[in-house]
Amino acid sequence: MPANNNLRAMLRLQTRQAHQGLDDRLAQLDLTHPDDLRIFLQINYDGFAPYAVTCPEAAVQAQLLAADLTVLGAPPTAPMRAVPCAPDRLAVRYVVEGSRLGTQVLAARWAKGASAVSKRAHHYFGQPVIRGAWGALCDKLQSIPADCELAEQVCQDAIAIFKHFTACADSALPERTQYA
Repeated sequence: MPANNNLRAMLRLQTRQAHQGLDDRLAQLDLTHPDDLRIFLQINYDGFAPYAVTCPEAAVQAQLLAADLTVLGAPPTAPMRAVPCAPDRLAVRYVVEGSRLGTQVLAARWAKGASAVSKRAHHYFGQPVIRGAWGALCDKLQSIPADCELAEQVCQDAIAIFKHFTACADSALPERTQYA
């Protein structure tokens, strides 16, 4: 199968805009500041929690985020937004595993400058790296041709998940309208 004619390449291309919109919103937060860290954790909790029922990887993320919110004195409530779709598990895993990679980068910045209060909320940023999880998912995605119904569904679902997270961010950051 040609390198660009598979589900992984299709996901990268089709989710780029929705993913960037979310990243632009989250980049407005200073994760070393307790209030911004709480907002970041809440956005991600609200994003992951609705998918926890159908995807164990999302459930783990929601549990770690809930633990940190509790440490910061803001235990999570039920997510504010309903899941926009019943997504294919591959779409959820694509977002979860990609998020884990991004979290590794953010964790290094957080650890260097976080306040003592923020450092107590270490569950999400301190989660162990699951070696090979992203690679295994990429192998699976690369084995699925781009021109099949499953590929189209997974892409639509992944875009909907990114838009769900973005809506969670927009709800938490209503006064921050300047996105990069």
